Amino acid sequence: MSWTDRWKDRPARQAVEVWAGLLLLLVVAKVTVGLLPMGGSVVGALAVALFLWIPGTVQRRLGLSEEDYGLNRDNLGKDLLFAVTVMVVVFPPFVGLFRGFLWWLDEAAPAAWRVLTPYGVSHGFHWRAPDGLLDKVGGNIAIALGEEFFYRGYVQSLLERAYPPRFRLWGVPFGRAAFQQTLLFAAGHLLTPQPNRLMTFFPGLLFTWMAVRCGRVLPAAIVHAASNLLIATLEASAFGP
Repeated sequence: MSWTDRWKDRPARQAVEVWAGLLLLLVVAKVTVGLLPMGGSVVGALAVALFLWIPGTVQRRLGLSEEDYGLNRDNLGKDLLFAVTVMVVVFPPFVGLFRGFLWWLDEAAPAAWRVLTPYGVSHGFHWRAPDGLLDKVGGNIAIALGEEFFYRGYVQSLLERAYPPRFRLWGVPFGRAAFQQTLLFAAGHLLTPQPNRLMTFFPGLLFTWMAVRCGRVLPAAIVHAASNLLIATLEASAFGP
């Protein structure tokens, strides 16, 4: 049986196997190219390229029309406003939760729980920008756009064909497909083998809700990129460079 026969009319299988194949390529790249000088940047660029290239390529090979998967600039102003609104609502309480978690980790948590962060004890929180902030901006935008296109566009659309949503979350169709796609998103972050990276499941649910609500991935990509920069800033403020 050819791979086209395996995937035609089996959207869930296509989603999982394409995801697994992409991750395998990135693992190979990380343990080869990633060990070279500047190899991390090369692997990051490869990840973005694969996230953006694979969905359309697979669909064409299956003889299907290439779908948009929500990567368009329709209603750009409205999307920007929605993204800013979400950040205004979500980011302040997240900063408060981060600082509360930091206090608990330093003052009250058993030592074994420090596996939840790769940094150890913080020795206080002082606002500071991460080193190379300007260099991080472009990379974060690229990886956020690539991940949103792949996960919230391509994978989500396939899983929703297999498992149509059966309930609504704040007016947005949401169901099994959203949770399965977000699990794949979180598991993909274990390319860097740190247990705390599984926490990406929770912002992944927010990005999924945003993409489904808008029918486009751009608002989620904006918030995703800003979230990455916020996390980098919080980590630098708590743990130093």
